[in-house]
Amino acid sequence: MNLYGLSRLWMLAVAVTALYLWIVGGWFHLELLNISEYASSRGLQAIFDWTYFDSNPTRLRILSDFLEVIDAIFRPYSNNLFSHHPSITFTSLIIAITTPFFFYGAIRSMGLSRIEALLFTGLFISSIAYLSSFVPYIRPAKRLAMLGLCCLVFFAFRYRLTGKDWYIRLALLVTFCNFFSDEAGYIFWLILGLLIWNYSTKYYKIWYLLLPPIFFIVSKVLLPPIYEEFGKTGPRNSVLNSEMIIGLFQNIFTIKFWNLAIEDLATAVSVTFGFISPSISITALILVATLIFSFYKKWSLVIIWLIAISLTSFFFTFIDGVNTTKNNLGQLTYYYHASIAPLSILCVISIYLNLKPISKYALYLLALLCMYTTFTNFNNFQKINEIVKIIHIYPIVTINPLVFNSNLLVNRYDGLLKDLNLLQEVELRKQFEYYIANPMGTDNYSQRLRKILGLSSNK
Repeated sequence: MNLYGLSRLWMLAVAVTALYLWIVGGWFHLELLNISEYASSRGLQAIFDWTYFDSNPTRLRILSDFLEVIDAIFRPYSNNLFSHHPSITFTSLIIAITTPFFFYGAIRSMGLSRIEALLFTGLFISSIAYLSSFVPYIRPAKRLAMLGLCCLVFFAFRYRLTGKDWYIRLALLVTFCNFFSDEAGYIFWLILGLLIWNYSTKYYKIWYLLLPPIFFIVSKVLLPPIYEEFGKTGPRNSVLNSEMIIGLFQNIFTIKFWNLAIEDLATAVSVTFGFISPSISITALILVATLIFSFYKKWSLVIIWLIAISLTSFFFTFIDGVNTTKNNLGQLTYYYHASIAPLSILCVISIYLNLKPISKYALYLLALLCMYTTFTNFNNFQKINEIVKIIHIYPIVTINPLVFNSNLLVNRYDGLLKDLNLLQEVELRKQFEYYIANPMGTDNYSQRLRKILGLSSNK
């Protein structure tokens, strides 16, 4: 068997491992119970009843809301097909497959061989960022954002490679849709500009610049009366609230914000490559040194990715200020800050493409590093996911069959934190202490979830 055949087998092994972790580690977030119950009776019109989706009136995630409704409507069928699994749905499976597909296409367009692209795609699939967008059933916003980012990069590089107009049109369309998926879409607009500005005509540059004002008009002028007319919970007219935005901007003038921003950036990048407890200062120095060296060598694409990673991470730190001061799960790229992972891998790919001609053994070294990091990522995710799952469904051990055991979970949680030695250990212990006193995995939660999953309400 040749190297390409072996790389395909490796990719299959990665996919099977990811599916296994999804099957055994899946769980359902408490916040999605309301819309899952409501949409099953209200139908598609539930998408206009926005308070069932989000208690934060300043966010506009129409596409995420739509997928939640679709999942709820088709839940009886997915329950039968997927054995009442809490997080495997038709839409999540489709996105889980198409996201790596577009990522693979993007990095092939960047110049990687099929073998190299399969290795890096396997690394992407093994990341905490990718897996945490699917294994827990949380809002579809983050998985949509990751899909949107991979599509955007794919279409941008196809346009750079071929010059065909329909690629840039699709890139612009995806970017506009990203605005309605997750707040990360705002920063993805800047990333698209970095990728296509020097390659596009004046006509497409104008359309690119028009996207944010069009989104503003749609969200502030066109949508509120539609929500008022067809929904039951009001016009949804507080999107992009100026007072909230001003309050957030006040944070960036503090040293505390920038210290946290650097910590978020360094941790998220390191976690992507298996370093779960990195040195913040060393990682930050490596990033700065890489940027300086890239300027010296005129590695323009590496510079673009480093700027994109920094802007995206700082933006996530910025919007975290709405609800919290430090996002521990975001630093681990667990659901929050997930887009940092594909951007970090794309940056490493660009560095690899510049260094590859130096050694004929580059492919073999790449294979070893990718395989080792993939194993490490899977191991890290399994443990991090269990930690997050315990926090959110304590004192429930399993839903089917329904088992409660608080002592078991307390001991398991303590063992996981000691094993991982996380930088966020102190905060995670305090968080768990709070949820031990105020558990989310109540009998009410378990019975409602079992009903949604089509299970008997009896214990």
